[in-house]
Amino acid sequence: MHERVGADGQNYAIRFHLRLPIAWNGRFVFQGGGGLDGDLGDAIGTVGAGIAPVLARGFAVVSQDAGHDNAINTNPARNGMAAFGFDAPARADYGYASLQPVADAAKAVVRQFYGRALSE
Repeated sequence: MHERVGADGQNYAIRFHLRLPIAWNGRFVFQGGGGLDGDLGDAIGTVGAGIAPVLARGFAVVSQDAGHDNAINTNPARNGMAAFGFDAPARADYGYASLQPVADAAKAVVRQFYGRALSE
């Protein structure tokens, strides 16, 4: 979503990965990234050694790349994988702006797939 060409000539978009369990418990987890993000993540919801991932416990799980892709939005002359930071909209997506549109899209898919809204 939000595909665009940045001021630096790089192609940007917010990508997300949503997993929907067959036996849904009515709940939803937004799995965070780490470091510079830029990777889609597995959308499994791993929480720790010896603990079943939240997907296996019936949660719908979404992960996202924070609006940039480490494989293509890299420039060794401009801090490598952190080069997206020179583009203001990419920096905003990384910091906060990608969260709400991804959550809204994922929740809409969950509602459509299961035929009901999330449990509160």
